[in-house]
Amino acid sequence: MIQLNLLIQKAYKGRQMSTITWLHISDLHFRPSQTYDADVVLNSLLKDVTKRIEQDKLQPNFIVLSGDIAFSSHLDEYSLAAKFLDELLKTTGLKKDRLFLVPGNHDVDRSAITKGASLIADGLKDRDSVTEILDSEQDRALIFRRFHNYESFIKEYLGEESIPSDDTHYYYVKHVKIAGKNIGILGLNSCWLSPLKEDYGGLLIGERQIRAALKRVKEVDLCLAVMHHPFDWLQGFDRSDTEPLLCDKCDFVLHGHLHQTGLSQITTPGTSSMMISAGASYEKRKLHNSYNFVQLDLSTFKGTIYLRTYSDNQGGFWTKDTVTYRNTEDGVYSFDLPPTLHPTELGKNNKDIFNDSIPYNIKSPRIPLPPNPYFAHPYPPPENFTGREDERKMLTSWLNNDERQILALVAMGGMGKSFLSWHWLQNDVDFLSLDGTLWWSFYEGESSFSKFLDDSIIYTSGQTIDPSSITSDFDKTQILVNLSYVRQV
Repeated sequence: MIQLNLLIQKAYKGRQMSTITWLHISDLHFRPSQTYDADVVLNSLLKDVTKRIEQDKLQPNFIVLSGDIAFSSHLDEYSLAAKFLDELLKTTGLKKDRLFLVPGNHDVDRSAITKGASLIADGLKDRDSVTEILDSEQDRALIFRRFHNYESFIKEYLGEESIPSDDTHYYYVKHVKIAGKNIGILGLNSCWLSPLKEDYGGLLIGERQIRAALKRVKEVDLCLAVMHHPFDWLQGFDRSDTEPLLCDKCDFVLHGHLHQTGLSQITTPGTSSMMISAGASYEKRKLHNSYNFVQLDLSTFKGTIYLRTYSDNQGGFWTKDTVTYRNTEDGVYSFDLPPTLHPTELGKNNKDIFNDSIPYNIKSPRIPLPPNPYFAHPYPPPENFTGREDERKMLTSWLNNDERQILALVAMGGMGKSFLSWHWLQNDVDFLSLDGTLWWSFYEGESSFSKFLDDSIIYTSGQTIDPSSITSDFDKTQILVNLSYVRQV
């Protein structure tokens, strides 16, 4: 008896490389008087993050901290924050260049606000006056002096060049590449006018800040904005200026400040942007502390938000947030990915993956549209196929549970590899639950490798890419590999 050897090996990218995942925390409010309680809550948060990575496969690609790092913007508070962030980075295995922070109103040193800065703030009642102040080096220096301790923390903890932070660099734009996708991250300052007698409806971001940041965004597949305050905390004229600009270019706007979890969609003709509020990751032990993971799955074109909340019962633990929204079963909310992350859009916009000269939206009556299966060369099974139950179960387990993208059946010729695969495919697999199914045999006529590439590209792209104008098999192979990042066939 010759044993059937099963060799499982990774494809060019595993499932982890077909997802974009970030961890969103906010409003930590570090201060020495709360060290004991904060340690209880935040050490438990670190343990929960570890579990989510291990159990839910939520390894983050980057971390967002949307303001209120300190409580009163004192240096000793930032020292406490640095220790926690060290542990968070260690837990996630990320480096500091994947940590994106913005200031909140608690990161303002109120003692540094001069009477002159207050007088300037009183006169900011329209777009022109705001633009004039933000254009002036002297006025900016006076206004942004309130962030001097926050700026010192950023420079000391992250380094001078990581996230520039001063009166000239009061916003930043970073670009990262994850799962083959170019991502732009805007860090905005929504609290440069804080504190006022009444912050709500009185704050400013400034059209100039938004336009300057967007101007630095390169060609991206996904764009995120991070700021501390939601739009309704801005003055009316400033909200009218900044919200449409930001939502037109950014797929997600992440913020904090409200001390409550919030999910909403801003949709206008031609634009759509998701607003995600992290809530407060630490306010006090018995208040609603929260954070979230967001994962975008490029193979299913679905996004998922995992909402987490803290319970101070039984020694304290983090759990699924099932109480903020009645329709988030198990604290999970799913949504469709932005159009720029869908394969037809990728084909048109992502020059790293496809060539602009490739024709699109072809029609091939011979090749079906996925998820309908494409059996290019149906296999005639033997009349009496029996046994192989263990191998069929193994194949099903791999299909449903294994993160590795390729499973190769290796054995001597004539041992029944093709019979086994065909019988399993016809009897044990639900085709319509998959992105697609393609069966190909290189033993048949007209089944050359080049023909395989042509048909695979047409099928896997959903008949949106015509390979006839692609001259080399190498280029076709690269296109098929990149298609596999976004659709599992």
